Amino acid sequence: MMPDADGNTFLHIMALGVIKDTEYDFIKQMVIRHGLRLTCNKEGKTPLDLLRNNEGAQIALRGQPNFKRRILQFFETRLTEHPNFIDSTQKPVTHAAIEAGDIAAFKACLDAAGKDKY
Repeated sequence: MMPDADGNTFLHIMALGVIKDTEYDFIKQMVIRHGLRLTCNKEGKTPLDLLRNNEGAQIALRGQPNFKRRILQFFETRLTEHPNFIDSTQKPVTHAAIEAGDIAAFKACLDAAGKDKY
């Protein structure tokens, strides 16, 4: 489930390839069982973005329905049911403070939120 050097998780890789029935079931089970979320790769794309971009390209599979379209529908349904299913593209304030090297701003964020939450 760890991303590769390009930030792609197994969901990104499966969204780029052909999805068969067993892979469709695997994706759904992993997302539901482990509470996986859609993350952005280094290009800022989530698996949902990749599926939406490739939706116009028809995949010809002998004897296989288009499971890529079904996984797209599953992701979209999951997103409406769980709005935090997809990572925000906006960095949290604490992350921005750390990147800027502003320790005082980071401490202020912790104090404002309560230290036990982090």
